[in-house]
This record gives sequence, C-alpha cells and structure tokens, in this order.
Amino acid sequence: MMIKEVRLQNFKGYRNPNPIKFSCDKEKNVTLIYGVMGAGKTSFFEAINWALYGKKVEGKKNTIPDLTNIAGKYLLDELEENEQAEVKVEIDFEHMGYDYYLSRSAFFQKRKNKLNYLRENDRVKLYTVSDTSQSRTYDSTKGDEETIFKMISNILPFSSREYFLFDGEKLDKFSSIDSSSEIKNAIRQVLGLTDLENAKQNLKKIEKELSKEFNNLEGNNDQVRLTTTSINRIDDEVKNLEDRIVEDEELLIKVKKDFDTNEEKIDSFKEERGKIEKRKRLEKDIEETKTKLKTQRKKLRSLLTSAYSCYSINTIIKGINLLDKWQKEGKFPAEYYNLDFIDKILRERKCFFWSFEKDSEHERYFLSEKNRLMNWNRSTQEHLTQLFGDLKEYKEKSENLYKEIKKEHDVFVSLQGDLEENTYNLQQINRDIKSNITDDEMKKCEETRYRLTKEKNELETKIGI
Repeated sequence: MMIKEVRLQNFKGYRNPNPIKFSCDKEKNVTLIYGVMGAGKTSFFEAINWALYGKKVEGKKNTIPDLTNIAGKYLLDELEENEQAEVKVEIDFEHMGYDYYLSRSAFFQKRKNKLNYLRENDRVKLYTVSDTSQSRTYDSTKGDEETIFKMISNILPFSSREYFLFDGEKLDKFSSIDSSSEIKNAIRQVLGLTDLENAKQNLKKIEKELSKEFNNLEGNNDQVRLTTTSINRIDDEVKNLEDRIVEDEELLIKVKKDFDTNEEKIDSFKEERGKIEKRKRLEKDIEETKTKLKTQRKKLRSLLTSAYSCYSINTIIKGINLLDKWQKEGKFPAEYYNLDFIDKILRERKCFFWSFEKDSEHERYFLSEKNRLMNWNRSTQEHLTQLFGDLKEYKEKSENLYKEIKKEHDVFVSLQGDLEENTYNLQQINRDIKSNITDDEMKKCEETRYRLTKEKNELETKIGI
C-alpha cells in the first residue's frame, strides 16, 4: 500500500482540504511530517485511521477515544443554530496495481452552542481503478460499508494497523522487547506468511495420515504385490492406449489436412466449371446474335432497295415545292384546276368562300384562265393530275419507309452492341479460365471427399472427440 495524497476538511485543526502529498518516487520514498507540539501531527494520523476504518477506531484504548471531538472547534463560531457542517477525510493510494480513492464523511450540527455528532449520517465511498482502466464504486449509502471495510482490511489488516499507522509519540511502545513479537506477527500477517505457515502445517498432517495408511498396507505384502502388479498392468495398458490415441490423433490431423486440400480443389473446380459454363452461354449468345444480325442486314438491304425503286427524294421535294408555290399564288392543285371547274366558277360567280361581280377583275382573271386552259392538251392536263397524285402517294410511302428503315437500323445497332459486349466478356473469361475441368475429375474429387469424411468421423469417434 502506497499513500499518494491525503485531504482533510474540518477534521480537528484542519480547516481547508489542502492536499498533503506523499512521495511516490522509488528512490525518494520517505515523506517526513514534522511540526511543533499541537500542530496536528497526531490528528493527521488519527484522520488516516478514521478514514480507513471508520467507527472501529473509536474507544478509550483505541486510536480516537471519542469521535464526537473530531470536528474543528472553530465551527461553533462559524455555524448558525441548527446549521450542519461536514468533516471529511480523503485518501488516494495505490496497491497491487490498483488505484484507490477513499472518502469518509461525518456530519455535525450546531445546537445550543454545541456540536452534535450525527452518527447516522456517516458516509464512506471507495472508488477503484484497475491497471486495465476498469473502475468500480462502493458507497455506504448503498449498503457497501462492510464491503469497503473488508477490502481495506485485506490490504492492511485492522488488527495490525497500529504497527504501520502510528505517530512519533508512541515509538516507545515499539522499543520494548515484548512488542517485537507483536510487530513480527503484524508483518507476517500483512505479507500473508501466517496463511503459508498454516498451509504448511496442514500438509504435514496429511503427510502423516498418508504414511500411516501406507504402513497399514505393507502389513499384507501379498495384497500389496497383487495390487502393485495390477497397477503396473493397468499403467502399461494406459500407456499403450495413449500411444494409440497419439497415433490416431496424428492420423486424424493428416486426414483433416487431406480433406481440406480436397475441399479447396473442389471449390477451385466448381469455380472453373462455373466459368466454363458461362463461356458456353456466351458462345451460344454470340452465335445467336450473329444470326440475328445476318437476318437484320438482309431486311435492311431489302428496305433500302425498295427506297431506291421509288421516285427520288429530290423529285418528291420538287413536286411538293411546286404545290406550295401554286397555293401561295392563289392557284389551285391540278386535280381541281380544269375547264369544268373554271366554267362552274364563272357560272356561279363564286370560288369557294368568296364571290365576285360580273365584269369584275376576278371574272376577267378566270376568263383568261379558261382561254389558257382551252389551249392545253387534254392529255397534258390528265398527266399533271396524275403526277401530283403520285407525288402525294410517294411522299407517304417514303415517310413510312424511312420510319421502318430507322426502326430496323436501331435493332441492327443494338444487336451489334450485344455482340461486342459478349465478345469482350468471352475474351475476359478465356483469360480467367486456368484449366478445363472434366466431369470425371469432378466425380473423382467428390468420391475422395466421401472417403475422407468417413475416415475423419471414424477417427473422431475412436478418439472420443
């Protein structure tokens, strides 16, 4: 046990909890506390005793005769009537790799110009931290007071405390011859030597009892010889059995190793077989895609041939532009623009939605158009009418054909993309495949697995695993 620091508050002459630190240096491991008479040296050691053991140090022949006197007298002047004050001692120490933080408090109340000790309010707390930073807290308010006392007593037994926690005024007690044996016993108790001696004595008793039993057995030599022979025979059988078990264990290790190797081979085979199956699927997909592409190419060629057999697109555009021009100029398509149509307009003096007067500019226009048309050849008129009809038809055909060509071309491009992707994947998987695994090789591995599993189970049963 190595004390690191002590803090006292309102304990006799110690008003403020100023820390009193102890040396923890291995080379300078002595801390000297000195002072004139009445400075508080004895009170300091009383405080340590009280913090460690509480009320157990109280008594006329004990460390502190009366705990009612541990509160500082100055509190009488500082406290109001019925006001309480806390007397507190804290000790930080280390023991066997653990850090301990101990705190004990007593409470006093001023009544009728006296400090009354409130015994039922005493409190003690112990906080421990292990070398692995695991912590635990014990608190008397939670019923841990006896546990704390036992923990402290295991570190420094209560009966031996006065040989380790004493003030200079009691040194004469230890100078007498009679006390030397007590000091030795105290040291032996702290170091655990007493328990060792008790154990040693118990072992001697057991040794005597065993010797006595053995001597009784020697009285009957025949029985001893038979027993010894049986024991030796059993020992030989046990040794042989142990040797066989060792052999079986070595064989089991070998079988397990072979089993694991075979499993790795099976896993490798399965992986390769999976790659081979994937390659077959890719090759099949590639062939199917090529067939589809061939069919699609023929289809596109046929559509393009149909497009070339139609009027050229320039002819269609030229005809459409001509129609647009006539409409903008107020003329009419050829299918309407004939002598019968002009005669009807002149007769009714009405053209579609608008009318005109006799001898008007519009009437003169249609009369001139009639004269012009009368000079035309009838076949020419019919040819124009047919031409414009064909233009419309070819325009529709061309638009539909273009849509169909575009649709089939998109299918063709998609098939080409699939072919390129599958070809790339096939190249990749061909690089990954390390060997072509046959069905016979896979079957052989499965048979080996069955055989090794059976051997492994038999050996484990034999050994008793």
